[in-house]
Amino acid sequence: MSPASSRQAEACASVHGGYAEDVPLDVPLLTRLSTESKVSANEAFKEGRFERSAELYVRGLSRFEEVPLDDHPAAKALCLTLLLNLSLCRLRMGEHRRAYNAATRALKLDPGSEKGLYRKAEAAMHLSNYAEAESDLYTLLKEHPHNASATQLLRQNREKRRLAASMSQQQANKMLSSGGI
Repeated sequence: MSPASSRQAEACASVHGGYAEDVPLDVPLLTRLSTESKVSANEAFKEGRFERSAELYVRGLSRFEEVPLDDHPAAKALCLTLLLNLSLCRLRMGEHRRAYNAATRALKLDPGSEKGLYRKAEAAMHLSNYAEAESDLYTLLKEHPHNASATQLLRQNREKRRLAASMSQQQANKMLSSGGI
């Protein structure tokens, strides 16, 4: 928060019994600070420092918690980028549930996001949610039929789904033959 914004918040808080509810959000400042966080996070990501990168993406996102994003297109676009980058970062860290959550949040901002659909599908596949991964990949490929990575991920998802079904069938047969049920 800039010194002027801080003084404004303190003044408002003192007038309103300690609450700074009526202070207008300085969205351009929040956007600038979050952009700086994104740049630093991108550098950390390139260096393979994924934990630090995720921390900076989250910091950038946290600045917009009270901002009505539909009223601020630049802030909304930045939040989308931060969420997509966070999702990729979480995938690299093996935090598939958190990657899935970040991609899902990104898709709430832009339901047709190619990267959002891909990252959500990849995370869902890692979470063994093959049907959802396939659905997201079909949606992605419907809009972007030449996305070779999505086509390859769809093939991998189908193979994993087939193997999981086969293993389940083998386990069921084993239980039935041994009197386990």
